Amino acid sequence: MANRIIPNNYNSISNHYRNIIETVIFDGVYLAFIYILHKPFKVSMYIALGLIPITLFGILGIDGQSIVSFFMNYIKFKKNRRVLDTPTQEYIREKSKVILLKEQKNNKRKAK
Repeated sequence: MANRIIPNNYNSISNHYRNIIETVIFDGVYLAFIYILHKPFKVSMYIALGLIPITLFGILGIDGQSIVSFFMNYIKFKKNRRVLDTPTQEYIREKSKVILLKEQKNNKRKAK
């Protein structure tokens, strides 16, 4: 039987506790939502099937992160993402002016 070494960066206990707490909160909110709807029992049972994926994603997490941290990182990514495109002529002129001004300042400093 082979011995397996657990990597140093693997911290399962804190992640599991966080995932369990988030799962309990999300499931509680979902159950409160079902209770507020006041639908017939059969409809409520079909709606309650939504607890299965919520619970699974909550306990397992997404990509090794808890659900809240995953969505916070996703929102931060969407907010700060950049689209690469060909620069316009105006942008190129402005950048070249800035570069020329910096070069002139450096040349003046070197001349002194």
